[in-house]
Amino acid sequence: MSPFLLWLYKRVLRSPNEPVRRLRPLVERLLGRRLYQVPYLDGAVWVRPAQNIGQHVLLAGHYEGHLVDVVQAYTRAGFSFVDVGANIGLHVLAASMARRDETQRFLAFEPESDVFSQLAANCALNGLDFITLRQEGIGDQPGELLLHTSTDFNEGSHSLLPRPGTAAAGRVPITTLDSALPELLPTGGAVLLKIDIEGFEPQALAGGQTWLTAQKTAALLMEVSPVLLRDSGRSELLLVEWLRRLGYTDWLIINDSDTFLPGGLLLNDYFNILAWKGQQAADVGAALPASHRITHVPPNAADFVDWQQFSTAPLARR
Repeated sequence: MSPFLLWLYKRVLRSPNEPVRRLRPLVERLLGRRLYQVPYLDGAVWVRPAQNIGQHVLLAGHYEGHLVDVVQAYTRAGFSFVDVGANIGLHVLAASMARRDETQRFLAFEPESDVFSQLAANCALNGLDFITLRQEGIGDQPGELLLHTSTDFNEGSHSLLPRPGTAAAGRVPITTLDSALPELLPTGGAVLLKIDIEGFEPQALAGGQTWLTAQKTAALLMEVSPVLLRDSGRSELLLVEWLRRLGYTDWLIINDSDTFLPGGLLLNDYFNILAWKGQQAADVGAALPASHRITHVPPNAADFVDWQQFSTAPLARR
């Protein structure tokens, strides 16, 4: 039954025929919230197909393709990878599938218990037992915080901040980058750090000042959500100040199809930046295809963000 349902759901989602598309609610009810195994890159993952992330993987075999390209470019170059806000593991799986040698470390932090279980199951499904999994959130100090989990079809919107489409779901353990990473990663090694924690990024940076500053060869792939930042009393300008303070003075904006429409419009009120320091990290970023970076001002940028703060020109040259 499951293979047929998955086949039918793909047909419904892709069909231009309105009568066929009307079957979507019925098929989604039949699918329910069960996990289904579907192909993902060179392996497979367990997903809920009617959820946002599951839909992408079901239809395309990947999720956030340009971000995956960035992650794999760095791990192929020998970088270790730390995924803060790993969700069900799609990015840490992509990174580990491209690892160059056994000296690289792969770490994933995810505080929500059900999602963490799915993350662990996806690592096991692909035989990636070298990934270190931590059921913790990352913040500016160790302790516990209230987690707000998604109430809609976007399972990637769990947040340590209250936001639309979420509900309070209990307290979760919190650690800091400065507390967790020194014992998990060898000092001085090249590392790519991904942070996608729904507006809580400034707190993660604040709790990692010592570790982030000490890294000489490092890249930082981070989601910027101006609306969520402002709703919590912070702003995208604070992120820029943190980047300056920590030594990440060069960056580019990732042109991902889940973030920008073909005409350059911002699709949502967030985008991803890749910042780096050290020549090796700069070289990997410079080698990314031109199609993976945004070099123009999105026509609707003013609706969301002070775009000039995110110029792709290095801060040091302004």
